[in-house]
Amino acid sequence: MSRSRAQSQGPGNAGHERFPCHKFILASGSSYFSQQFASVESGDLTTHRVDGVPAAALRQVLQFLYMGTCDLMRPGPTDFRLEPTDPGTGPGSRPQQQHKSDKKAAGKARPPQPLQVVREAARRLGVPAMLTKLDGVRLTAGRIELARGADISPAPLRLDPAAPPGLSDVSVVGTDGAAVPCHKCVLAARLEYFNMMLSSTWAESRSSEPVRLSVPGAVLALLLRYCYTDEALLQPEDSEQLQTDDLELLCGLLAAADHMLADRLKHICEVRGDGHSGPESMHRSAESCCPLFH
Repeated sequence: MSRSRAQSQGPGNAGHERFPCHKFILASGSSYFSQQFASVESGDLTTHRVDGVPAAALRQVLQFLYMGTCDLMRPGPTDFRLEPTDPGTGPGSRPQQQHKSDKKAAGKARPPQPLQVVREAARRLGVPAMLTKLDGVRLTAGRIELARGADISPAPLRLDPAAPPGLSDVSVVGTDGAAVPCHKCVLAARLEYFNMMLSSTWAESRSSEPVRLSVPGAVLALLLRYCYTDEALLQPEDSEQLQTDDLELLCGLLAAADHMLADRLKHICEVRGDGHSGPESMHRSAESCCPLFH
């Protein structure tokens, strides 16, 4: 998979901590990482050092990029803290001498506030959605508290497989022969069917081959859109899921969802099918119209 290791280095970070990540996920939610990976090949395994961001703060930002939330957005007691280390005390380094005035000023300096450090990390890494949610968070005496009206619900899944470009690492092909560039990390995380297919054994022996599915192109497009957005919208501007009267398309998608154990997508198809011929009739039609069942 297209991976990167984000490495934190800076004041407040105990040593060098590395976080295995996926370039597409980082670049999709962070303008900083999007710029950093703009000229990197998708298959390259890279280590990217994030200077000046403590490991504890970077961990919170990465949590948000992957899950739409983080530890600091969970009300109640928390053990979150920054690791206290002195800048310049790494292996082989020597502490610099300080003038008396500098020592006096340092003694009066207030320690960094953990929440403010995380906010600064989100700002530096270009994650505005996280900044907005942290506006309603307070960290007081070891407890996470929320301001009145604060919205800390997880950010919805809204990934665009085409942006940023150049980071796809697998192609998915339907019966029409058109190859759709995708990302293994997204497919494997969203559906167990893809997770099994894209296991290490498959990746090592067939890494250059596309994933071939016996579904029409229109069904494949909806299936992949669901994987990236958790929705089944025919058009981005649609206000309802599967806003169509095309029974063949609905049956084909239902068959694919059933075969690939995509329970939520299957439910969406069944709800939409209620207005046509009913769930049972939909399932019978799905079995006959989609080769995945045979």
